[in-house]
Amino acid sequence: MKVGEDKIRLALEEIRKNIKQLVEETSRKYQLNQELLYKYGESSNILVDYNLKNQKLNHLQEKELIEKIKDLNDLGEAPSIQKLRVLAYGILKKNGDFSSLGKSWHSTFLARQANLFKVDKGKVKTKV
Repeated sequence: MKVGEDKIRLALEEIRKNIKQLVEETSRKYQLNQELLYKYGESSNILVDYNLKNQKLNHLQEKELIEKIKDLNDLGEAPSIQKLRVLAYGILKKNGDFSSLGKSWHSTFLARQANLFKVDKGKVKTKV
């Protein structure tokens, strides 16, 4: 039986959330700095995707955002950085998440998607 990639990614995301909670509890128990635990956990591969621990959109939500950007580009309407943020907020709100995105959120999102998109004159364009 082949397990769907989306299911695996959702399961890993849940593990990441539980790891974050476990690190918080463990750091209190042993009176250690959380960042120190993350650092050692990352180097020993105990923690899964440490750099993604604060990522706002999960894999499926990013996939949805990527499709929206591609669709806008296909229409000749490459979104601005501001429009990209509006699209991301819309996806979060649709899923009941009303938290804010960080000031540089768009930079980290675009860095993760560097093989798909480039920023040209303030517009997010698909790479050909």
